[in-house]
Amino acid sequence: MRAKIEFEQVEDKDLKAGGLRIRLIKFDDLFASKSITKTFRYKSAATGISSGVLFTPPLLGGYQTTTVPGSLIGLGACSDDPPLTYINLSAHTQIPLAVYGGSHIGYTEVTEYEIDGNNLSPNQPTIDVSSSLGKTVYTYINDPPILNTEFPYVPAPDLGFKNGKLRSRVVYRRENNDVFTKVSEIYNDYSEHQLTSLFVKGLNLKNRVTRFCYSCSPGMYAYNEYKYNTTWHRLDNTREVQYGDTETQKREILTEYFYENTASHRLPTSKEYSTNDGRRFREAYVRASGSPALITQQDMLVSRDGGSFVKIAGEKIAYYGLIPSSYRQWNAVTQAYELKVDNIFSSNKLKTQVRYASSETNPQTKGLITNYIWGYNNTYPVAQVVNATESEINNHLTTQQRNELNGTNPAAGSVQTYIQNLRDNLTNALVTTYTYTPLVGILSITDPAGFNIHFDYDDFRRLIRAKDHNEDIYDALQLFLPHRRYP
Repeated sequence: MRAKIEFEQVEDKDLKAGGLRIRLIKFDDLFASKSITKTFRYKSAATGISSGVLFTPPLLGGYQTTTVPGSLIGLGACSDDPPLTYINLSAHTQIPLAVYGGSHIGYTEVTEYEIDGNNLSPNQPTIDVSSSLGKTVYTYINDPPILNTEFPYVPAPDLGFKNGKLRSRVVYRRENNDVFTKVSEIYNDYSEHQLTSLFVKGLNLKNRVTRFCYSCSPGMYAYNEYKYNTTWHRLDNTREVQYGDTETQKREILTEYFYENTASHRLPTSKEYSTNDGRRFREAYVRASGSPALITQQDMLVSRDGGSFVKIAGEKIAYYGLIPSSYRQWNAVTQAYELKVDNIFSSNKLKTQVRYASSETNPQTKGLITNYIWGYNNTYPVAQVVNATESEINNHLTTQQRNELNGTNPAAGSVQTYIQNLRDNLTNALVTTYTYTPLVGILSITDPAGFNIHFDYDDFRRLIRAKDHNEDIYDALQLFLPHRRYP
């Protein structure tokens, strides 16, 4: 699959700001010789004009000039006359009179048309959407800001965080009679909540004395502080409608989102689903206190016949830093979480992985054991040993050999020799070997059957070729560099 994106220049004088927006995206399936093009329209269907609005109030560009009374010479002098301050907005070469610093355009309504790309000619300037296969209409929260031309700029209380959030998405297909029929709909509802823990602060300096003195003494100045608490625009529920052959045949799903009472994080702790046929489900999450994006427990509950929720599935995950270290799965029969995977780390590297078949209370249920041997100054794994304990490995790999493997750049022959000893003696184990060129990449992989794949790089340390154990090219990578023209 190959994709190509084309942009168009925005020159809407009503917006007083320009830029680029996506005109079309073309997808080419080179194997099936098919092409699909998606083109976009940014006009409101109701008004026929652009739905674009600036996200934030404009910041008038220019520079500020302060003129000191001419009678003052040097620093440290005082005057009864205030300084004269000018805001210069005179245009410079290729710089407009007013510049919207930090602002960008948001669209309230965007329509995406899907067209058979095989019917389009290359670089076609205009695209007829009347023959589209279907369309998707997106609407977004895009409230226009209160006009604010202060200089310097003072942010709005909610910082415009709600703008850009998806309000609805409706998918249509085109029927043979050129009528659009709905396929699915999604509608999002939000609510506003003040966040006292997230705010913007600033200072406005003022002269404390009656005369205007131009010195650097901090005692001559005072300040007033402004503080804006931000607003959290929280997603409360999502209503999804899926249609059958006709719009009268439909299935509705309502998803409600629940959050913690505190604003320590703004991620849902549970989701509740209800369908128009009376079914109800719930997903409940427990999040790591220090990293709320990490889920330490996730449960699925179902309500039968409108009764209370009953847990039917779940999992618990423990972390080593940000890496999962153990995985437990809910057993609906024993009504307990059973250990399934246990990862053991050493010096921030995965050392051993143990998989369990059933209950952690029965030692006979311990299943497959995988050990990793690290080398190259503890930066790359040199071997993966499956179905052998660490003590069995140590019987055939001495401490001195481990230290040699863990050197800055161990010889590939040493790696193969020491690991081959493990292959020969651990007859029930599956051993995979890896060698590397430090700061370049992997050099070779030898699988448990002894077959080798070797990797070649060019002078710029880019991977160009992979060869199998017979020196036949296993895979080839060709690098394309764009041709550049310089004046």
